[in-house]
Amino acid sequence: MIIPELALSILIPITNKKIKRVIPYLILMNRIDRFNILKGKDELYKKLLLKEPLNEDELKFLNENII
Repeated sequence: MIIPELALSILIPITNKKIKRVIPYLILMNRIDRFNILKGKDELYKKLLLKEPLNEDELKFLNENII
């Protein structure tokens, strides 16, 4: 399927700059909701909803688990 691969190519690697852009942000939030990636990580989810900058550990976690 081409659409998920295209979406991941737009998103990866996740950076604070990409989180502030509309399309990568929508792709990221869609994947988080669909696959329940941030279960038990309420603070990180809140930061993403508010589009606050993430630290290196949070970005690393997202990059490892979003695929």
